[in-house]
Amino acid sequence: MVIQVKGHDIKLGFGLYFLGKAQKKNDTDLQGLLKSLVKNPIADMCDLMWFSAVCEAELDEVELPIKKRDLIEFLEESKDFDNTEGVLAKWSAKFTDTIRGNFLPNEESKGDDVKKKLIGVKM
Repeated sequence: MVIQVKGHDIKLGFGLYFLGKAQKKNDTDLQGLLKSLVKNPIADMCDLMWFSAVCEAELDEVELPIKKRDLIEFLEESKDFDNTEGVLAKWSAKFTDTIRGNFLPNEESKGDDVKKKLIGVKM
């Protein structure tokens, strides 16, 4: 996902690499990361969105041309916190899809399939 902030294209990621880096950075597992999001949804989601931009810049081996404050001001100025169709809502939906698609069972899966996805072990 790419957004325009202060005239710069900023890539935001939401995939497994970013998710793993976020867990490592926060010294937690997936459950801890999600619990923190439930406890502090606005701040933590913004922090994760920012960190996703940092990870994307790292992967592309470029310097991120904005500061975290620029991203937050962009979200505030565009009234994104109140917009169910805004950047934050779209990014968080893709972030949730990553978790759902990789760690939670689909509707047809049963108990053992859940364990396989959560711990990554063949049973």
